[in-house]
Amino acid sequence: MAVSRISGIVSGFDTETMVKDLMKIEQAKIDKVKQQKEVYAWQKGAYKEFSSLLRGLQSEFMDVLKPSSNLRSRAMFNVYGAAVTLDDAASSAVSVKTSANSQKGTIAIDQITQLATADTWTSGSQVKVLEGTTLDAAALASLNVATDGVKAVSFTVDGTTKSIILADNYADFDALKTDLQTKLNSAFGVNKISVAGTDKLLFDSVGSSVAIGGELVAELGFTSGASNVLSTSTSLAAAFGIGSNPVFSVNGVSSASMGIKSTDTIKQLMDKINSSTAGVQVSYSSISDKFTMKSTKEGVANNVELTDTDGFFANSLKLSTGNRVAGVDAQLTIDGVALTRATNTFEIDGTSITLKQTYVPANPGTASDIRINIASDPTAATATVKKFVEKYNELIDKITTKTLEKRNRDYAPLTDQQRKDLSEDEIKLWEEKAKSGLLRSDSMLQGIADKLRATVFKAVDGLGISLQDIGISTSKSYSDNGKLVLDETKFNQALTERPNEVIELFTKESNTEYSDSVNRKTRDNENGWANRINDIFQDQIRLTRDVSGKRGFLIEKAGYEKDDAEALSTIAKRMSSMDTSIATLMDNMANKEELYYARFSRMESMLSQMNSQFSSVFGNMSGQA
Repeated sequence: MAVSRISGIVSGFDTETMVKDLMKIEQAKIDKVKQQKEVYAWQKGAYKEFSSLLRGLQSEFMDVLKPSSNLRSRAMFNVYGAAVTLDDAASSAVSVKTSANSQKGTIAIDQITQLATADTWTSGSQVKVLEGTTLDAAALASLNVATDGVKAVSFTVDGTTKSIILADNYADFDALKTDLQTKLNSAFGVNKISVAGTDKLLFDSVGSSVAIGGELVAELGFTSGASNVLSTSTSLAAAFGIGSNPVFSVNGVSSASMGIKSTDTIKQLMDKINSSTAGVQVSYSSISDKFTMKSTKEGVANNVELTDTDGFFANSLKLSTGNRVAGVDAQLTIDGVALTRATNTFEIDGTSITLKQTYVPANPGTASDIRINIASDPTAATATVKKFVEKYNELIDKITTKTLEKRNRDYAPLTDQQRKDLSEDEIKLWEEKAKSGLLRSDSMLQGIADKLRATVFKAVDGLGISLQDIGISTSKSYSDNGKLVLDETKFNQALTERPNEVIELFTKESNTEYSDSVNRKTRDNENGWANRINDIFQDQIRLTRDVSGKRGFLIEKAGYEKDDAEALSTIAKRMSSMDTSIATLMDNMANKEELYYARFSRMESMLSQMNSQFSSVFGNMSGQA
């Protein structure tokens, strides 16, 4: 039941003001909870900043998809460089890619007599030719009758259409060919279109599209619009005139298993073959009007085995063994040893070599050979480690700053009313002070820093080398709180002289799984430095759940915006609970406000009744007098 909010008509009280003043106490209760909720929101944002920072470091330096910067990968520590020379000059005959497993020294290639090639099949002739029907004596006579008067046939070459006026009479088929050739040469240029055929016309134009039409097109043995253009969007049935599904197999993979049908387009045919396990790539060139089928791998062992059951390849695609260049193996001599390789890229002692061209010295047996000189080059690896040290120190610095930052309790979050009374700049300055020290002495952040610092001094099981031995140590300054110091000269020397030990120190991985919490200490003892750091990061920002159903500590605490952890985090639950408290307080405030107005209303009613009674009594007394 609504209460009438009567102002102090009888009493003369400022009821509105009095009620508002009474409500300030209730509003203060609501503001206090809202301010605490705002503090939690700021803390949640601060924790998320650290989550993002750890995730960024993990992505840049611990990601298996980025081997060139992944400190947990041997590939990152490719401490070797290679130079290829011939007679003391740079050579492009081979290319070289070193790895962490390369060995210092020289590889001498005496000669490269043959490069490995892939088996290649090419259409023996154009697939789509502009060819008419047979012009026998009767057809030629009919043509001569049709040419009475001025009549023409049109040719469209690469989009340009011109009319060719035929002669009134042709003595024989050769006369017709000769006349057409002369007039086509005049219209489109010599060698643009070749007129061939013994008893029917065939117009050959490699590299150009040709279409024929006009009044006399039928008399020449063609249908109007006939063209030499093969569209890959045309079905096999329409393009090649086949009435049933092609039947063939490539390297033992049948056309049926590829799902090839006569209703497929030419492009679908090629896509299905190319995506199959047949190990070939089929392509079509509109310039040459030919198909090519090529093995995806080089060498004799990968030559294509084609079973052309119904002649589809030979008759439609014009692909047959007669127009095939079979693949061969690479043949070379290294350090006097003759070698045969199925591919041009192969590995020798951890170094990948790719043959680019053949080479046979003018005087075999002399010192004129291709030399691959492999030497230590730790530059790239050192640069990556240096960058990681810088990022690591930024993390330690931020943790130190936030955990030592003083809490300014004179600056609480602003209430809604306070915000209305301040400018945007004033609000910004106020909140900067109010947010100070939110993570002061935070045990979670301090724990991250402590664990990271501990990894620097802890030995790796089975290794006789430490980070200090290779030039990585912590700062001696107390104020640096365990920041790393990299001695680049010492690190370069260690990579050059003890590469495998340095790599193991970073990349060694325990056989104990990360998920095995029972044997976590064993894993930590056996892991290399980079894997230990990655585990620490995972402990904080892991999105997958462990056996207890928990995610990373920071994720459990503050959530991760891209999944449901945001709503399930500890801080989010506290904020949700506060929303409930705020709603309850607001309901209580509304009820109290109505209660106060009701009481003032009753007071006004009672005062009104008293005044009325007083007036009545006073009136009676006056009448008796």
